[in-house]
Amino acid sequence: SFYASGAYSLLDISELQAASYTVTPVKSGDPLQGLSTYDLVKIASHILNIVPFDAPWQSIAADMNCSNSVTTFDIVEGRRIILGMTTGFAGCGGAVWRFVPEPDGTPGNGSCLNFRGVKLGDVTGPYFAPDDKVDDRQVLGLRFARQQLEAGRRYKIPVITGNPAHFLGLQLAFGVEKDAIRILSVESSVLSGFDEQAYNLSEQMGASGLPVVWVGSQGAVDLLPGEQCFVLEIEALQNANLADVLYLHSRLSAEAYREDGSIVLVNLREGDTPGQVSIAPNPAKGLCHILYNAGKDGEVCIQLTDLRGVLVYESIATVTKGANSLPIRPSACASGIYLVKLNGQPAGKLIWQP
Repeated sequence: SFYASGAYSLLDISELQAASYTVTPVKSGDPLQGLSTYDLVKIASHILNIVPFDAPWQSIAADMNCSNSVTTFDIVEGRRIILGMTTGFAGCGGAVWRFVPEPDGTPGNGSCLNFRGVKLGDVTGPYFAPDDKVDDRQVLGLRFARQQLEAGRRYKIPVITGNPAHFLGLQLAFGVEKDAIRILSVESSVLSGFDEQAYNLSEQMGASGLPVVWVGSQGAVDLLPGEQCFVLEIEALQNANLADVLYLHSRLSAEAYREDGSIVLVNLREGDTPGQVSIAPNPAKGLCHILYNAGKDGEVCIQLTDLRGVLVYESIATVTKGANSLPIRPSACASGIYLVKLNGQPAGKLIWQP
């Protein structure tokens, strides 16, 4: 007989009393149950020795490829499951749960159970974004420029930060109006190791949005306001206003995760108006980008002057109507503060650190 609590009883075992037998625990289930990017961040934090696991069972749960070790390959395996790229833990022979002896070998709850069940991937216990972990004082605001889309054209859409941000992991899902636009790729130059395995394009045309999962296996990232977090390459399937057809989907809670385990909510909205300029990163070292929302196709002249008004850098860039990210490398400039001009008009100040 089986009970809702998970307990069971064997009512007639008289014929087994003289026999040798073993009861082996087995449990199947959904690989995604109890697994979120929050768990992957906890695993990364353990690997980086920021916050090591404090219980032996966590190392078992983190070993999602069943290699008897905890490495970044386990993060990759968990990410593939969250993104919907695979339906199980490939290296574990189809197992979703593992059962291991209790550390002291004796039951701890008055029963004859001397083992512990561990759900693969779930290093935190069932995860439901605990209220005391969500920092509601801060939000990671992601912004994109106002853009009118024309059917048949492709665009690269910079998604920039609206405020300073520090996080070790991030999850979100881009939702699209499937008859209006299609996302072709997602890029990031500031999230280390971000590649095509960090998102799943095939999911976007369904009802679940395009999921994106990033975990900083080399450490947390610090982003300044106006810094380019993502670049979305999209194809317009019909004429539309970008803000009407691009949004955050509820498939994944849009969250960023800090090293201390706290959670910052993420939002996405239209931010810039035509002609608006931002500079990222700022201060900059080696390379920076002028983020410019052009009112029409054409060319722009980028100039840097020192505080005396002396021209120290100039370049010409081709822009398309809408959002543009213009790289500049004023390598000959000394450290200092420079005034930025676009087509002769003041566009801000750049703190340069060669």
